[in-house]
Amino acid sequence: MCSTSCRNWSTRRCCNDRQHQGLSDTTRARHARYMADTISALSLRTLGPDEQEATRRLDEYVPDALVSLDWFIDHHEWEQGLRVTPAGPLFERRQSGEMVARLYDAAKIGGASPELLDELERSDQRIRVTESTQDSAERGWRTIRAAAAIPTDRASFPPHGDFFDGGLAAPDVGEFLASLERWDSAAPLNRYLAEWSAIRAVAQNGHLDLLDQPLNRFTAFVTELHSGRAMRGHAELRGFVARKRHDWVGAAHWYGQVASARDGELASWFDLAVAWHLLSARALCAGPFELTGDELRDPWQCYRNEHLDPPLHCTASDAATWPSASLPGLIGTTQPVSWRSDSPTCSKPPGSKRRRSTPPTTSTFSSTSCSPSPTNSMVGASRNKMSSRKRSAPYSAR
Repeated sequence: MCSTSCRNWSTRRCCNDRQHQGLSDTTRARHARYMADTISALSLRTLGPDEQEATRRLDEYVPDALVSLDWFIDHHEWEQGLRVTPAGPLFERRQSGEMVARLYDAAKIGGASPELLDELERSDQRIRVTESTQDSAERGWRTIRAAAAIPTDRASFPPHGDFFDGGLAAPDVGEFLASLERWDSAAPLNRYLAEWSAIRAVAQNGHLDLLDQPLNRFTAFVTELHSGRAMRGHAELRGFVARKRHDWVGAAHWYGQVASARDGELASWFDLAVAWHLLSARALCAGPFELTGDELRDPWQCYRNEHLDPPLHCTASDAATWPSASLPGLIGTTQPVSWRSDSPTCSKPPGSKRRRSTPPTTSTFSSTSCSPSPTNSMVGASRNKMSSRKRSAPYSAR
C-alpha cells in the first residue's frame, strides 16, 4: 500500500511539473511576442515629436528584449528576433550590436532565409568591418533589384548602406537613386534611413555632382518630421558632403550645428564621429583656432568608456585617423599642439616636461598647411592594420 501511494505521488508530481513547464513556456512566449510588438512599434517612433520618450522606453526595455531574443532564437523565430533587436544607425547602443551579432550567428546556423541573413549582415558591425567592398555591393544590389517588401512594422536598415565604402559606378547611380521611390510609402523612419544612406553612398563614391536634387528632396522631408534627431542627422550628412567636397568652412558649420544640438555628454559613436570631424574641419579652415582640453579629452573618454569601435560611417581612410590612434598621445599634455603637412607633432619648449597628471588646457592649431596626414607610429600602425583589409567600417549614426 505504501509503495502504491509513493508511485501515485510521483506520477502526480511529474504531471504537475509538466503542467507548470507548459504554463511557463506559454507565459514566456506571450511575453516575448508582446515585447516584439512593443519594441518594434517604439522603434518606428524614434524619429518624430515624441522621439525622446520612445528612446527612453526602448532603453528601459533592454532587459526584456534580451530575454525575448533568447526565446526567439531557441524557437528559430528569426523575424520576431529582428523585431526585438532595433538595428542600424539610430540604435547603436552596445547592447543592440551584441543582440544583432547573437541573432545573426544563430540564424546562420539555424537555416534562416538568405534575405533575412542579408539584412542582419547589413547591421552586424563585425561583418561590415571585414567584408570586401565587392561582397557588400553585391548584397546591396541583390536586395535593391529583388524589390523585396519593405517592413512596415519595424525599423529596417536599407540596402543603400551597402555602398558606403564603394562599389557604386557612375552608370548605376540613376538606378540606385530611382530605387528610393519605393521607400516613399514606407514608415517615416525607414524612408529617412533609405534617403540618408543613399545620399551618403553617392557622395562616398565620388558622384558629388549628382547630389543637389536628392539633398533638396531630403531636406524637405526632414522638415516635415518635426524631429530634432532627424535635423541632427541631416546636418551631419550636409557636413559629410561638404567634407567630401573639401569645403572645410561648410563642414565646420554643419558639424558645429550637430555638436551644439547634442543634449548631454558624448554617448555614442555618432557623437564621437561628429566631434572628431568637427575638429578636423576646423583645423583645415584658414587661420588658427583655439582648441580646449575638453575638446580633446571628451571624445577619447567617450571612446574608452563606451568601448566603441570605429563607427559605421567611417571609410578606410577615416579609420586610419580615428581618435583611438591619434588622441591618446595628446590626452594629458599641456603643451601647444600644431598640425603640419607631414604629421601632427607636439611642439615642446626646451627643458619643459610633459605632465600627464592634468588634462590639456588650450592649444593653438595652425591650419595653413594641408590635411593632417597621420604618419606617427601609432597612427601608422592603425593605417597598416586597416589597409590589410579589403574594406573598413562603413557609416555613422544618425
